[in-house]
Amino acid sequence: MNATTYKLEAAQHAVRHVASGMVVGLGHGSTVLLAIRLLAHRLNNGHIRNIRAVPCSSFIAEEAHQGCSTSYERKLAWISR
Repeated sequence: MNATTYKLEAAQHAVRHVASGMVVGLGHGSTVLLAIRLLAHRLNNGHIRNIRAVPCSSFIAEEAHQGCSTSYERKLAWISR
């Protein structure tokens, strides 16, 4: 397995623990970008709802916003630092 596979597995494991109504901290790095995509998928499929995200930096917030579809942005509330 390569580093990308390990990162994807870590992101999948973390996202499985996210439940509706939770506040989720978005850390820094490539693994969190994978987790954001997985969270978007779960939100758009209706598996979870009302997630609030706290990005660790303006960079991660910007990356998350750029990587999110319009429907995802409507479902994910952002908490400013």
